Amino acid sequence: MVGVIDPSGEENVPKLIKFGLYALQHRGQANSGMVVSNLNESATQEHKGMGLVSTVMEKPEFYALRGNVGVGYVGYEPKNVKNIQPFSATNSKGSISIVMDGKIINTCELRAKLSEHLFQSDNDAELLMVAINKARGMTGSIEDAVMMVMRIVKGAYSAIIQTTNKMVAVRDPLGIKPLCMGHKGGAHVFASESCALTTMKGVLERDVDPGEVVVVTKDGVVCHRENCPEREADARHCAFEYVYRGNVNSKIDGVSVFQTRKNIGHKLGRLFLNKNLTADAVAGVPDSGLIYAEGFAEETGIPYTHAISRNPYMGRTFIRPDANEKEITTSIKTSVIPWAVDGKKLAVVEDSIVTGNVAKSLIHTFKECGAEKVHFVSASPPYINPCPFDHVRSDMTTKSLIAVGRSNEEIADIIGSDSVTLLPLDDFNNELTNMSSLRKHCTTCFDGRHLFGGCCKEINH
Repeated sequence: MVGVIDPSGEENVPKLIKFGLYALQHRGQANSGMVVSNLNESATQEHKGMGLVSTVMEKPEFYALRGNVGVGYVGYEPKNVKNIQPFSATNSKGSISIVMDGKIINTCELRAKLSEHLFQSDNDAELLMVAINKARGMTGSIEDAVMMVMRIVKGAYSAIIQTTNKMVAVRDPLGIKPLCMGHKGGAHVFASESCALTTMKGVLERDVDPGEVVVVTKDGVVCHRENCPEREADARHCAFEYVYRGNVNSKIDGVSVFQTRKNIGHKLGRLFLNKNLTADAVAGVPDSGLIYAEGFAEETGIPYTHAISRNPYMGRTFIRPDANEKEITTSIKTSVIPWAVDGKKLAVVEDSIVTGNVAKSLIHTFKECGAEKVHFVSASPPYINPCPFDHVRSDMTTKSLIAVGRSNEEIADIIGSDSVTLLPLDDFNNELTNMSSLRKHCTTCFDGRHLFGGCCKEINH
C-alpha cells in the first residue's frame, strides 16, 4: 500500500502512487486500486480493477485521475471485486478513504458493535474504516478517532487514511506489519516497504513506530505516540517479511532484507557442512531463494549454478490462496535447465517449505533432468502453524503443513530429496535479533505461540 500527500502541488500524486504500487507488486497480484482527491475538497476519484498494476493502472480511467492526496493498494483476493481496496465513505465531517495491510482477529466482536452498518465486503479494511468513521463522530479529530479504535482492535495491521484535509498513517502497537515514511520533493509518502520510495526516486526517512499515529496536513507532520509500547524492544515485527514477503531491495524496520537473507544463507551453509553433506552445485529457487543460495555458496565454497529458469510473466505463488492453482502456476513459473543439473549432486536452496507440494514437484523435475542427488535446504525454521495475521496463510490447516510432527528425514522421504536441512528456530531468532533492536520477532508460524495470548490451535481451530 502507498499513500501520498503533496500540499505543495509540485508532484503528480496519482503517478507517484502508481510507481509505488509497481514496486510493491510482490505483496499482491490479483487486483489494485487507487483513490485520489484535492486537499480541502470532499469529492474523491476512484479507480480499481482486477489484475496487475500494469493492467489496471495503464487504463484511460487512471490517466483521468487528478489530486494532490491519495492512497493505493495491491491485493491478493482473486475472486471478490467488492474486496478491492481502497474503501471510501463520507459523513458530516467529510470524506475518508483507507488502505490496510494485515488482518484483524476480533472481527466478530467489532462487527457486533457496528451492527447498524451495512457492510459492502468482508474486508478488514472496510471494518476498520467504519469503526474509525463511527468514532470520528464522538471525537474532535480523525487522529483521535484512530487512537480510540486502536484500543479495541486486535490483530496485525498498518493503515493509511486520507480525509478531506489530512493523511493519517497508523501501525498496530506490536508493529507486526511494516510501514515506512519518507518524501519525494514536497510530497510526504507512506508505504509498506522502502522499495516503493526507491522506485519513485524518493527519500526514506524512517519506519513508522509500532503504535504510532502520524498525521500530515498542509501545516506539517504531527506524531502521536500514546499507543506505542513502553519499550521499543517489546514490539514484534513479522519474521516472515524477511523470509519471503519483503522485497530484497527493502529495509524493514531498519533491517536490510538482502543482508538478512545473505547472512541466513551463510548459516545454512555451515549447517550443511556440519552434517558432512556434499554437493557439486548450489541452486537457488527464484526469486526469494536466490540470495540465500548465494550466501550458502559463499560459505560452503560450492559453485552456484543457474539451474532454474523463471518465467518473468508469472507472479508469486505463495500468495495464491488456491493450493491446486499454486502448484500448477509454480510449474509454469519455474523450469529446470537440464544441462545445468545432469549428473550433479545439488543443494537446492528455497526460502521455506510449507505444504511441501511445490518442493516435491521441483525435486521430481530435478531428478527427471538427470540430477544424481538433490539436497533440499530451507532458509526458514519448520513452518508448523497457519499465520493468524495473514488472510492467505490463515486459511491453511495445520494438517496441510509438512513439518508438523515430522523429522527432517520424514520430510525428505515425502518430497523425494536425499536430505532436508531446515534452519533451527533459535538460529533464525538470533540472526534477526542481531540485525535489529528487538528482543523477539513474531514467529507464530514457526512456534505456534499467539501474540494475543494462548496457542494458535486454541484460537484458530
